[in-house]
Amino acid sequence: MLPVKGRPWRDIVEHFRLLVNGNKGGYVFLPMLQFVEQIATAEFTDRIHAITSMHDVIVSDLPEFDLDRDVLKIEFDPKAGMVRFEYWETRSPLYKRWKKTCPPEHAFSSFVRFLKLKQWLPR
Repeated sequence: MLPVKGRPWRDIVEHFRLLVNGNKGGYVFLPMLQFVEQIATAEFTDRIHAITSMHDVIVSDLPEFDLDRDVLKIEFDPKAGMVRFEYWETRSPLYKRWKKTCPPEHAFSSFVRFLKLKQWLPR
């Protein structure tokens, strides 16, 4: 698979802002907008790269990355009201995946813990 290039976090925020404000029923993704706004203003934003995929965010520590490996997928489930994180080293089901689900108010701290766990942030 060809690598994708991460987008600036301001573009990620704008994607969710348009989703929330521009679509009927899009308000259900307000928690995701608030979450990406927190990331966009964090001190480490320039070291974490992402793209959007519909209502999800896919994050890597590399500016260009392969969607088949070493990515963190973040999605919001409006019905459950929960944010779900899933990290895969590869998309193959043979590999163990790290998964976590939490309420939106804990999403940013869970994200930071993941970044530290994977050592995607400098010490």
